[in-house]
Amino acid sequence: MAKCFDDPVMKAAALRAVLTNVPGIGYVGASGLAGYDDNNAIRTQKIHDNVYIIGDGTSAAGPGHGLMAPRVGIAAHHQANQILRILLGKD
Repeated sequence: MAKCFDDPVMKAAALRAVLTNVPGIGYVGASGLAGYDDNNAIRTQKIHDNVYIIGDGTSAAGPGHGLMAPRVGIAAHHQANQILRILLGKD
């Protein structure tokens, strides 16, 4: 499952629902994509069995520092690649 929520409460609810109700399924989320910071800071981190978070771990959206399409696009490609890796049994 890939998630695309911006609200932290919804992110937590989606992860909790997957871990509780669908054990063994992969979960790929995103966090830390705001602004126009270094593109290479966006990375894929495994935080639990079959649970991955994409982002730089620090960038939060706020006034004057919103989500920018290029960084969101980079994260989306990270998510797609990680989902393929899960489906192919590469992780």
